[in-house]
Amino acid sequence: MAKLNHGSRDKTDSMANMMVALNIFYSPIIFQGAMFGVLLLTIGISLRVVAIHLHALEQLLKECGKDAIHRYLYHISAKCRKDPLSIKQKSG
Repeated sequence: MAKLNHGSRDKTDSMANMMVALNIFYSPIIFQGAMFGVLLLTIGISLRVVAIHLHALEQLLKECGKDAIHRYLYHISAKCRKDPLSIKQKSG
């Protein structure tokens, strides 16, 4: 961010203020991108852990068991994305 060039540097206060404002603006955007990456990583790891535990509980054959569990997780996550209130209706 320090090497960005936002126009001519005329050494005025307005240019200095703009540089500070743009750096303040860019910082949350970079932080948001990093947090989104962490979120995707966390979701991927948690789905893998759930699949491993379900596979261990069901004691299915390796090939068909993994495929069935992954299809189930995909179906459930797609349904939750489509209608988040369906979770509360099922548990209630």
